[in-house]
Amino acid sequence: MLGRFEDAWVAWNAVRAVLRTGTLALILRAFFLTARRRPQESAYLASAAGSSASR
Repeated sequence: MLGRFEDAWVAWNAVRAVLRTGTLALILRAFFLTARRRPQESAYLASAAGSSASR
């Protein structure tokens, strides 16, 4: 009985490990894709760029 339980546990543990590794890869990909984008300048700052108003 213990052998069957252990076999099932090992199989599901391997599935969990693969899924978590895939999740980590997707999170890292999203992070790097987001980090590559240049930050957009806000419309507020763009409209006040030529003014002498202090911020």
